Amino acid sequence: MRYLFITFFLLLLCPIGLSQDSLVKNNYFKLESYHPLGHGFELILDKGYYGLIDSNDNIVCKPKYDRINQFIGDFSIVELDGKMGLINKKGQPVTPVKYERIHPFENNVAFAYFNENRVYVDTNGRVFSYNAPGIGWDFNDGLQPTYRSPWMVYINESHSIILNDGYKQAYPFVNNYAIVQKDRKFHIIDTLGTITKTLKYEYVHQIKDSCYAIVNDGSKNGLIDFKGNEVIPCKYDQVLMDTKGIILVSIGNKWGAYDWNFKKIILPVFDKIRYAKTERGYSESPIPGHDKVVVEMNNKKGIIDYRGKTIKACEYDDIQFHDDFSIITVKQNPNRDNGINVFENNFKGYELSDKDGKLLTKKKFEYLVQLNSRYYAFSELLGKYEQYEWQKIGLDNIKQDNSIYYTNRSLFDLQQNKKILGQFTDFRLIGENIFAVRDTIAKPRGMLTREKIKEFYSNNPPLPNANEWKLIDKRGNQIAIPDGLIIDEPYYNHITVKKKIEESKEYLYGLIDTNGIEIVPVRYEKFIQLGFNSYKVMKNGLWGIYYSSTQIEVPCQYDEILNRLYQSGMYRISLNGKWGYIDPLGNIVISIIHEESQQTFTNGKLRVTLDNEFFMIDKKGERIEN
Repeated sequence: MRYLFITFFLLLLCPIGLSQDSLVKNNYFKLESYHPLGHGFELILDKGYYGLIDSNDNIVCKPKYDRINQFIGDFSIVELDGKMGLINKKGQPVTPVKYERIHPFENNVAFAYFNENRVYVDTNGRVFSYNAPGIGWDFNDGLQPTYRSPWMVYINESHSIILNDGYKQAYPFVNNYAIVQKDRKFHIIDTLGTITKTLKYEYVHQIKDSCYAIVNDGSKNGLIDFKGNEVIPCKYDQVLMDTKGIILVSIGNKWGAYDWNFKKIILPVFDKIRYAKTERGYSESPIPGHDKVVVEMNNKKGIIDYRGKTIKACEYDDIQFHDDFSIITVKQNPNRDNGINVFENNFKGYELSDKDGKLLTKKKFEYLVQLNSRYYAFSELLGKYEQYEWQKIGLDNIKQDNSIYYTNRSLFDLQQNKKILGQFTDFRLIGENIFAVRDTIAKPRGMLTREKIKEFYSNNPPLPNANEWKLIDKRGNQIAIPDGLIIDEPYYNHITVKKKIEESKEYLYGLIDTNGIEIVPVRYEKFIQLGFNSYKVMKNGLWGIYYSSTQIEVPCQYDEILNRLYQSGMYRISLNGKWGYIDPLGNIVISIIHEESQQTFTNGKLRVTLDNEFFMIDKKGERIEN
């Protein structure tokens, strides 16, 4: 049975692990964040509370919070005893830590909840009881719509009311005009509040950051400008627009489009119109620098640009844009994704086109893999059992910056068009130009009969030492590891290794990097990664903690160590059936005397059991009454 268990818990905004300079001023414990806090800050820890230091280890905020979140702009949300507040980049409180919830600043205003009532706070800490329902609106033309019961009004940046004329609804100003609703009608007004146009529509929705609004005449939708002119007539069931893309319209279940000169560029005949599909899937909004949409009809896809020109007719099963959208790949029969049924007769393969739809190659390929931002490798099936030859397709006037490429079977030099090493059945990239390989016993794939399975194993006999890992560089040269060590499991940038205990069948485990340098000494029965440089380690059946950056070890003397530092700022430990808490250096903070305890602190409190009595304690271990 393998004696190594590795788990990774890298949580957004959560401090984990120990940095190179572990102890800083006043013996505060310095932590790392997987996601930077901003402004060069790092977290420090003392008795379960968090503070801040800058990049020079100067204390910005002493440890006094249960949590400090990532800075958004110059401000961070902090938490203490279940309440929330805001601090600035100097570590100074902007608000008291008294709110049930608080949100980041938008346009210099944040909204929060105090005693279940919604309030608004500016960056100077001033509290207001009002603001617009859409707090994210800008102060366009010096004015912002906001709510002061019972009407919407417009205020200036000093929060003084400028326009107050009984508006039921009010939109932001754009180029000195805005749309409001008053007396059950919609109007266009200027910055003096003068009505320049009364609109005839039953519903009007102003598009943010534009001089246009979607309107409904009671049955159909259209688009007007701020002069009240219908630039798109009210005859569509839906109008969807984005100022950076095109205007999509539908009649029934068919979609078409207008450009921003309000010219109909795509007739409403398509089942779907979507912005480009990239490696991350279809985009819900226009992509900067890209001027094409994917159209679909009868489950077949094509491409049309923003001028209405057909780039690809609707005859493909899938279309994907690569390389800043200058290369297009299309395929027929999307069921050929998993590589299992390798002899499907109806699969016609991939094509490669440039941004104008011109084919770059006449061949159709079985597989497509992106090598870097400009080059792609394709494979053509040569025979049975996934034996492939990889080819290079590139643009002549672009320099290739990385010619070495690997598949899950072999290593290739595409520049010289030759195979370096292979066929390995297990092949992993674990560092820059470093690979871990082994020839595990091969298994047949595809639609197999008993005769095919027999034929496969007769042609692929088991290899000697088939399950042993070795390291190679990009040229296929083997990389040595320290004598006496065996690779147990390779990961990216680090490798778990083991060595056999003399006169025993058991092993001791440790961790090395891809250069063979020791990260965790090979002396532990088990270890679990807690953070970047912190590990839970076992000796003689008891757990301790090892910090690889400083070689500090918290002695292995506990039956269990639970929690990560980001959960409570302390480790939860057990010994002889009792529970307590230690700080990151092993100092006992809460005595190991409790029969039971919760996993983590909640609002600065922890429920424990002592002498069969349940009660709450604080982070000092002191009992909290009631």
